[in-house]
Amino acid sequence: MWLDFLSSFGQKFLEAVLPVLFTALTGLVIAWITKVVNEIKAKINDDAEWAINQAVNAAIYAAEQQNLVGNIQDKKSFALDIATEWLAQKGIKIDLAKLDVLIEAAVMQEFNRDRTISKVAKTK
Repeated sequence: MWLDFLSSFGQKFLEAVLPVLFTALTGLVIAWITKVVNEIKAKINDDAEWAINQAVNAAIYAAEQQNLVGNIQDKKSFALDIATEWLAQKGIKIDLAKLDVLIEAAVMQEFNRDRTISKVAKTK
């Protein structure tokens, strides 16, 4: 009897708490990515920032297209390779970990844009 009660209570508790924890964790991850992106942007000049943004955007679209056709398995590594190669051709050196964060941020911004726009439209 107690075991059934504890099991039921634990299930209801987790159903109530997990969505809140997931939302908080997602907010923390987004805040951390935003902080890292801002730190990276503060360290580079405008021309290099433009080139890096172009490389990142082109890489995520290329990875998405190649994945849709079925030519690649891992979009992230493909995007990293494309962006790194393009930046190397332009003579711009950037740490792969920082480029990885920029790619993640661009993916979150670009491919979640419709969700954000629909949320804003619903609140108006």
